[in-house]
Amino acid sequence: MPAFGQIIKSMFILRYIDQVELRQAIGKQLLKIELAHFTLAVTVGNPRGIERAEMDARRSPRVATA
Repeated sequence: MPAFGQIIKSMFILRYIDQVELRQAIGKQLLKIELAHFTLAVTVGNPRGIERAEMDARRSPRVATA
């Protein structure tokens, strides 16, 4: 069964590479998640939250929009 999972992953990767709309949709969702994490770090009152959120944002890979 592990080989079947690899087929599904491979098909997703090929669709991701081929479809601009899919990449954009995933990119939008990732930005929402990053914003939620940033907002949580700031609203909790962690004085280093902004620095950490900025470092995490720099480390995270960017989604290509072709």
